[in-house]
Amino acid sequence: MKSKHTKGNFYIRKNQLGRTELWVDGDVEDTLTVIHNETVFGETEANAQLIADSFNVTNETGLTPKELQKSHSELLDALEKCLEATRELNGEFQEGWDKEIEQAQQAIENAKP
Repeated sequence: MKSKHTKGNFYIRKNQLGRTELWVDGDVEDTLTVIHNETVFGETEANAQLIADSFNVTNETGLTPKELQKSHSELLDALEKCLEATRELNGEFQEGWDKEIEQAQQAIENAKP
């Protein structure tokens, strides 16, 4: 899916009133929005950073966070199946592959929430 969103590096900063703003540094530096939520102290900046990070990840990878999550799940599932198939070979394939199998197992553990 080709996303038609604003391109550029996104970042947050405070304006003169202390409100969090979402900025993009693209062809022309521009404020996209002011994010203001006085009811939940401390979450406004974190939420703004999450929005900025989502745009930056999409711009860097060409995939939206949802598409990356789907790809992540598919790759994790495939890697788990490959390791299971290796185990079913009674270790025949494991000789000489110990380091790679250990890395794959660690990658699976790291990828799980």
